[in-house]
Amino acid sequence: MKQKSSIVCAIIPLLFSACSILPVSTPTMIISPTAAAAPRVIPSITQVVRSSPIPLTDTPTTTISERPAQSPEATIRSEGSEEDVFCPSSNEEAQKAYNDANNLRDDGKLTEAEQLFLHAIELDPAFCDAMDNLGQILRQQGRVDEAVGWYLMSLEIMPGNTMALQNIALAYKLQGEIEKAIDAYNKLIDLAPDNPEGYFGLGSIYCSLQQSENAIEYLELAEKLYKQSNSPYVSDAQYYLGFAHFDLQNYIEAKKYLEPIYDQFSEDGGINYVLGVCYLLVEPVDVVMARKYILKAQELGIQVPADVLKAIEN
Repeated sequence: MKQKSSIVCAIIPLLFSACSILPVSTPTMIISPTAAAAPRVIPSITQVVRSSPIPLTDTPTTTISERPAQSPEATIRSEGSEEDVFCPSSNEEAQKAYNDANNLRDDGKLTEAEQLFLHAIELDPAFCDAMDNLGQILRQQGRVDEAVGWYLMSLEIMPGNTMALQNIALAYKLQGEIEKAIDAYNKLIDLAPDNPEGYFGLGSIYCSLQQSENAIEYLELAEKLYKQSNSPYVSDAQYYLGFAHFDLQNYIEAKKYLEPIYDQFSEDGGINYVLGVCYLLVEPVDVVMARKYILKAQELGIQVPADVLKAIEN
């Protein structure tokens, strides 16, 4: 017991805040378990580019099983249905341009798709769905400011357009406009309380701000709604729940959330480091498992403190 106590005392001051590895103000982030550690640049929460799920033709660029094992918001995401079309055009030529643009986008021909979305909007200036999908393409190319402009136009036409709200919240987060993002997510929740995306968005932001108790409140709601709809994104909510609990030193809860989803994120340095530390801090201490995860984190470029490495030697 005395030996474990000394290990814990050596490690705790060196632990980085789990949620602080997911900042919202820059496109990449620096993760460092210690203040003096060499920086490690990994995907951050600001790389969120969930695609606009409008309409059925808007499918994910990658599926959950195909995507790289990294933080959950590093991939294009989409969950679309016919109900996601908010203002279909009565102009047949505009509708055809819109449909053709969707097909081109799905084929990866973004420049051609952009031109056709613009043509559809020129033919029907109230075609908010074309604006939403155009914004998605622009955001996908890093043209976030332009995307925000189109989302704002879409919301002027239809203030209740929940997809535009979701998109603009993501775009604001990419820009570091956190208060605007929070406001948009709150409006999304008010308009669509059964939509998990508003809760997930707020939860991930609060995790980034190291407001972990608030993060857990919203992420648990997102997890519940994802489960109800059999969404593959339930693991994304669980990912951030694990980090939020770690930040609050709820190590048993952190393990409970992160271990079942580990295979999806096994190449993520942060999840390896956090799980490794949890095995050093949760009874019964399992140095073998701690070593497995911490050495994997080190292989992935995480600068592990010397005290933590010493704790897994024996």
